Amino acid sequence: MERFYLAELRKVPYVSGLLKGARLARPPRAFDASWYTATAFAGERFLLVGDAGLFIDPLSSEGVHKAMASAITGAAIVNTILQRPAIAGHAIEFYAEGQEATYNVHYHESARYYREEGRWPDQPFWRRRSQGQPEVSSFKFQVSSREQPRVRTPHSVSHLRLAPGVTIEPRAAIEGPYVELREVVIAPRYPRGVRFLQDVCVPTLLRAVEARGAVADVIAAYRQSAEGQQCPAEAVRQVLARLYQEGVLIATAPGESQSG
Repeated sequence: MERFYLAELRKVPYVSGLLKGARLARPPRAFDASWYTATAFAGERFLLVGDAGLFIDPLSSEGVHKAMASAITGAAIVNTILQRPAIAGHAIEFYAEGQEATYNVHYHESARYYREEGRWPDQPFWRRRSQGQPEVSSFKFQVSSREQPRVRTPHSVSHLRLAPGVTIEPRAAIEGPYVELREVVIAPRYPRGVRFLQDVCVPTLLRAVEARGAVADVIAAYRQSAEGQQCPAEAVRQVLARLYQEGVLIATAPGESQSG
């Protein structure tokens, strides 16, 4: 192993130049770089951040982003556990679901990348890493995006209602330095819940849909709400269009019951 290690160093002139005259303090060691994930990510007295909780792909920089994101989220979780113990259980569950979602999403993406690399199909390293399941994860991140594609509902759609199975429920969400229970919209497209899309509060918007139905009235009602007073009408229309395209909202006839 030492001969292999030194031979690889010599292939990188800049690095080997920096090490000129140096000697190994101990023999090189090899470590497994397989994917792994913890069975529990957090509890009342512990929280796993970065590679302590999960490890995905040794050949990409996604782990750096994942580690930083888990640390930022973890800080709010720890703060909530210490300062607001009554909601500690919700905070722990929120963190665990987020980490599990991260593992699933990156696992499938990494497996797809490895399958696209066809130069070494018989090498165990590449073969093992290309055998992830092709289906996308069933977990979805809570969305709060400012840059979404612009879509429009068909011109014939004048009234909308919630699709069957879409609900508005209280779920854990990070607001400021704490985890708080806030209303989110649960739908097949958003099984973990969505609270904001393009700065539009989705639960408030869908309550306007339930109460009004007509697209023009829904937009006006949302812009009169506390969350929507500074929101342009076109932004609200775009979010309605997106939710329609994603199946969260469906078209209905004027006067049709909003419940079905």
